[in-house]
This record gives sequence, C-alpha cells and structure tokens, in this order.
Amino acid sequence: MAAVLAFLLGTAAPLLAQQSAATVPEARVIRDLVLKGDLGTGKEKRSLSGIACAPPPGPGPRACILVGDEKDLMWSATLAGETIRLDARLHPAQAGAGELDLEGATFAAAPEGGAYYVTGSHGASRSEGQYEARRFQVFRIPTDPTTGAIAPGGITSTRALENVIAAIPGLARLACREGTTCARLDADGLNIEGIAARDGALYFGLRNPATAGATILKVPANALFAGPAPKAEVLRVQLDAGIGVRDLAPVAGGFLILAGLGRSDDHLAARRSVIHFWDGRSETAKPLAQITSADDGKPEALQLITDSIAGKPYEVLVLMDGVKDGAPRVYEVPAP
Repeated sequence: MAAVLAFLLGTAAPLLAQQSAATVPEARVIRDLVLKGDLGTGKEKRSLSGIACAPPPGPGPRACILVGDEKDLMWSATLAGETIRLDARLHPAQAGAGELDLEGATFAAAPEGGAYYVTGSHGASRSEGQYEARRFQVFRIPTDPTTGAIAPGGITSTRALENVIAAIPGLARLACREGTTCARLDADGLNIEGIAARDGALYFGLRNPATAGATILKVPANALFAGPAPKAEVLRVQLDAGIGVRDLAPVAGGFLILAGLGRSDDHLAARRSVIHFWDGRSETAKPLAQITSADDGKPEALQLITDSIAGKPYEVLVLMDGVKDGAPRVYEVPAP
C-alpha cells in the first residue's frame, strides 16, 4: 500500500516497463446491433456511457441496464440477437441540483438474486467545474433471481464513496468536495468512468488522474451501503502515459479494461481506445486490441458477451459516447 500511495503522490520509483498499446491490432467487427426505442432528447440519444447485462437463464435474451451521462439517463433493456430493446426508464428518487452524470454499470450475482450497480462520475461538472452532490452516488438496483430483470422499486443509493476517496492520500487533493475549488477533468480532476463487480467487491476505474498510470479502487459492496465509509484498496495499473480507465468488465481470471484518454476528448486520439487484460492484482495489463470510432464517438462502455475459453477470442459489446444510440457493435478480441 505504501508503494501505491507514493505513486499517487508522484514520488514513486520509475514506472515498470510495459508493452505499448500503440501497435496492437484493431479488434475484428463481428456485427452491429440496433437499439430499439427512444432514449429521449438529442443529448440523451448521444450520451450512453454504461451497460451491464445479467447472465442469461439459458440460451436467449439477456436482461440489461443502460445508463448515460445526460439527464439522469437510466433504462432497463433486453439484449436479444442483434437488438437492444429499451424496456422502461428508471427514475432514481434523488433531489438536488445538477445531473447524476452516470458513467458505468455492472451486474453482481448473489445467492438471493443479484443487483446492478451504477456509479456517478464523482467529479466536477465539466462546464462550470462545480461540486454537484448528485454526481457523487453509487446506486444498487435489485434484480429478479430467476431472470435477472430489474425488480420493481427498491433502488437504493449511497454517497459513501466520496468519503472513501477523500481518505486516500494523493487522491483527496484531486477530488471534488463540497465547499472547495474543484479540479476539472483537463486539470487531472478525479473522475470515475468504469465499474465492475467480483466476489462481493466493486472495482471503480478512474479515468483521471492518469498522468503516471491508471488507478482502480476496490471497495466491499455491502460495506459501501451499510454505514460508515469502508477503506478502499488502491490498485495501480500501468497503461500508456495519459491513459485512464473508461470501463471494466469481469472475465475468467481477471478483467478487461477499456482504456482511453484521461484528459480532453477534443482531438482525434479520443476516438481510439485499447482493450487490455488485467489479472486484478498486478501493476501490468496486456493490450489485446484497439477500438477506433469512425466518427466523433468515443469508446465508452464495455460488456462481455462471450468469455475466452481455451484460448478462443472474447466477444465484447462496445458503446460509443457522442454517437446516436451509442452505435452498439460486437467485436472479437484476442485472448491474452
């Protein structure tokens, strides 16, 4: 832990040697999907930032949740064949000014059923650089134990992660806090964009800070919703310089990381992201394939469709931010 904190404070030893992601091949496109339904206004149609799907009860459709970083965008959905069907808009009962700025979603199985977890950015508003309390929440949405469909009602939320981050040396100074001057994204202001669940823990992937590597916070899920803020395990992952986590997906033996620019999206490099394999413990991640948008979209959300078995490729679904309906597309990604 001491070494990790030293890294976050900028006093760590020279970075580990790593394989650059600059030369990895493009992921092979398997198929394009169609989103059926109306996400809402013009901004909402171009703001999908997270997707999570429950394991199917058998061959056939999968229950999912879609979230976006505009206008409190949260939908239950169904993934079936070559379509994603919007089922019902969800309305978390949260008062206060500003947007929820939802950036990631994951599904966690449990003996009694399971739940989706959705995270806000925990960062300052991009336009004003202000603290808005609604951005600093993690939601838990219970599901039907048989189908994985979202159960009626029962959505809960917590703001405990804000205090968890504030207790981490090296991150607290970059975090946006009520009553303080907030660092914006382009000034390395803290921002969460990825989330994954495994073995009772939630892994929060930080898009920023990413000047000297990426940071992932591991927090017990139940403790996060149960009262006093738990302690986080701070995990360090060496990606290329200035590259942070845009999303996470649990796979056998570890996680896939969708990695992209930590800072501004206002140039062509923002359209390129690289999928890495990370074992969930070490400081290195192996680049597997790159995803490049053909337009102004940025690869933003990652959902595993088929895990790698005996060296066979992964199949993953990627959504683009800034493109109508997220331009959902399934890719083949080589095994590590």
